[in-house]
Amino acid sequence: MFNQKLDSILSNYSSKKSEIQKKYADYNDKVKSEKENRDKGFLLSGTKKELESLKSEIDIKLNTIQSEIKDKTKSGIDNPDIEKLVASQEYNSALMILMKKPTDIDRILKQAYDDNRLLFADAISKEVLGSNEYSEGIKYSVRYRMNEFEERTGLKSLKDERLSLRYITSQIDEHISRAESNPSEFEKKIDIYSKGMEAYNKAESINKL
Repeated sequence: MFNQKLDSILSNYSSKKSEIQKKYADYNDKVKSEKENRDKGFLLSGTKKELESLKSEIDIKLNTIQSEIKDKTKSGIDNPDIEKLVASQEYNSALMILMKKPTDIDRILKQAYDDNRLLFADAISKEVLGSNEYSEGIKYSVRYRMNEFEERTGLKSLKDERLSLRYITSQIDEHISRAESNPSEFEKKIDIYSKGMEAYNKAESINKL
């Protein structure tokens, strides 16, 4: 949805810029340049505001996603001090188990997720993945259990959406920065972008035939 909104803003800028150029095509060079620059300035300012507004929308959505991720990964302990204490205990429990060099880490981790011992599972996962003492096979099984948990709880889709929105935000930041510091470069980039989108849409239309 947000990606489509960004595409729409940039496409509208390109279309309106073309309209401005056509509007003053028959004017003499001096008047044409003055009027085009004036109208393009208004257009650029309006486009920049649209980009900033879209970024604000995305920021609100990102905050919502972050809250949902936090809810799905929290320990269930409301008191922060008690949660820190339990986290410390679970971490120590994980270390003690790993010190015994267990051969059934996969089963231990699966059971931890099933019992909703997320602090313990997190400690086990970080220690195993961050150590050189474990084989790639064991690390693969740890990643598998982590992914399985994230798929089951909806965490994976939330994290994927967060990553996608952060990428769109970075694109918007680039466009805004370019519009502020180098309007002519912004215009060139949007022209290239619009031509790319036009070619993509034509290819899509042909594929649907």
